[in-house]
Amino acid sequence: MAAEFATSVACDFRNQTKKYELAIDKLQNEVNEARRKTEVIEHDVEDWLTKAREEREDVKRLLDEIEVFQSVSCLGLEILLKYESHQATVPGLEFIPSKDFMPSESSNSAFKEIMEALNNGDVNMMGLHRMGGVGKTTLAKEVGRQAKRHFNEVVIVTVSQTPKINNIQGKVADFLHLNFQKTNLEGRAGQLWLRIKDVKSILIILDDVWEELDLKVIGIPFGDDHKGCQIFLTTCVKQVCTRMKCQKDVHLNILHVHEAWALFKDNVGLKDVTSPLSDVAKEVARECKGLPLAIVTVGSALKDETQDEWKVLHRRLKDFRHIEH
Repeated sequence: MAAEFATSVACDFRNQTKKYELAIDKLQNEVNEARRKTEVIEHDVEDWLTKAREEREDVKRLLDEIEVFQSVSCLGLEILLKYESHQATVPGLEFIPSKDFMPSESSNSAFKEIMEALNNGDVNMMGLHRMGGVGKTTLAKEVGRQAKRHFNEVVIVTVSQTPKINNIQGKVADFLHLNFQKTNLEGRAGQLWLRIKDVKSILIILDDVWEELDLKVIGIPFGDDHKGCQIFLTTCVKQVCTRMKCQKDVHLNILHVHEAWALFKDNVGLKDVTSPLSDVAKEVARECKGLPLAIVTVGSALKDETQDEWKVLHRRLKDFRHIEH
């Protein structure tokens, strides 16, 4: 059953995460020891550590979501349908390969708008907004991957609902191979400011922003302070784009019905649209409301389940909708 599947996945993830964390800590200790001996650290090592830390955070966030799934009824799936009212972060790699980017009419349109704005020298602050589960993070990572061709440096940082300035500073510094000599926020901000100013063209992607951020407090120069620095943020709160004075505000829509159904079929493994399962599958897919994250998660969790189990799930999802509205 899907609940058992979630428990199994969570257990495996926890075990793998512990091994991953041990490997990261071991390598970091070796790097620290090498620095103390004034040895040169290869960029490949620094890059791996940066990516490893980002991926470790993604896995931890995924584990948190799985634990939430386990704590609710309806095979743990009701929580997916709340994505219309609160933010959820899509786990993923730092900059995903293009083959993992799932294009849709909405994402293609938004992607085109974003890339055009990035090429416009007059736009130094841009935002992408929509409710959680639509694919903002995935799109932002694809933007970052493509932007590497046009910028000297591309940085992506997950801000989250409870941002910590020192963590944001640390993540940006990791991308730029900056070792802080200062320990207080102001000192680190000053060092970061000078390092970013030293980069001719840089794109800083701030993902999952919930409230206005003071970039100067972090140590990020832009606008008149650094014409070569462009900021691209994603948020589920449209007002954040206004408060951050975004010159370009891009809206990411949900999937169209035919796109949602194609994605759902792919994740369920439904090849024969005339099968007895097809009708109830369409109803379940419709309850995902065009949200890619919900479609992928529900479809994958219910793969190989029986028709009766699908019907039970569909009734539970409909009942949940009635309660919500």
